[in-house]
Amino acid sequence: MVSNKETSGINTVNGEDRLLWADGLRTWLALSVFFLHVCTEFSVKWGILDQILYGFTGKYAVAFFAIMLGFFAHRPGSTSSDLSVKILRRYIQFSLPLLFVTGTSAIIYVALKVNGTDAFDAAMQVAKESFLFGTNVYCEQAWCIRDFFIASIIVYVLTNKQNRCVLFALLYTVLTLIGETWVAICLLGALIKEAYIFVENTKVIGRHKILFTVIKILSLLFSFLIIRFEESDLTYLYNGISAAIVFWVLLNSSILKKVFSIKILTACSKYSFELFLVHLTVCYILRPLIMYSLQNVIPHNVLVWISILVIFIVSAVLSVLLSLVTKKISKSLDSYVTSLARAHQKPTSKA
Repeated sequence: MVSNKETSGINTVNGEDRLLWADGLRTWLALSVFFLHVCTEFSVKWGILDQILYGFTGKYAVAFFAIMLGFFAHRPGSTSSDLSVKILRRYIQFSLPLLFVTGTSAIIYVALKVNGTDAFDAAMQVAKESFLFGTNVYCEQAWCIRDFFIASIIVYVLTNKQNRCVLFALLYTVLTLIGETWVAICLLGALIKEAYIFVENTKVIGRHKILFTVIKILSLLFSFLIIRFEESDLTYLYNGISAAIVFWVLLNSSILKKVFSIKILTACSKYSFELFLVHLTVCYILRPLIMYSLQNVIPHNVLVWISILVIFIVSAVLSVLLSLVTKKISKSLDSYVTSLARAHQKPTSKA
């Protein structure tokens, strides 16, 4: 049987190996988003690779993040902190880094008087983006945070329900039909968790290895084909299905786990969310400065790659600094939230 520790998601599935490759995968996805976006901004051409990789956009990486969120947030049998504490922790995890990124961007906008930005309006927009996960003016990459937060709440609420698998499937269908595609993709990750637990408990793969190998190959081919369309809500839904298939293969591949368990990838995982948030803002600020100031000094093609390298270095440094600051504040807030939860539970235990 799969133990509670193994099904708790964020801890492990197969010892520490599970956590390591998952962390490495997060880093890889964040880097993918960075290079896909920045190379698009610079209109970098890759020749035949542009045709082979058509459909692999930043949205595909976000779909992977969504699958992972649903998978790890779903912890059947978990008896850790109560629901309100889990939700508050998730809220802090999303809102705090976002506050720093949007606040810094707003200060730059006001200082440079971009589009006549007013300080009060900028402050209101920062509050809307950071605390309400509203329209994204100062951090374009935060467009998915609202959906991820809503999905987290749904998964937390349903994670120990008796008919959770049916509920996840039903909600996935309903949310897809009403256009909440990204929330639905997160719930698909929770369904992958249910399937993984079932397969591990029944040992069905071990008894039918050849069949499952054929299914894996066909599934990967299918996942490659269904994303090769122009961007639309339907394409995003296909992205989610494709990411779910690839993630399922990763779950059952010891070789790929070792690849993503490389130390440099796992070590950088703690900064992946911050890199995801800051890179476009850095790109928008530095790209014109570097390109216009050096366009008559350095050949264009060389200058493009120098610019990308500089943007990456600055984004990486800012990501580390942002992570250090926000995690220190988050730790203090988490301790406060935990103490409040314990204080709230004491009268109940005496009753």
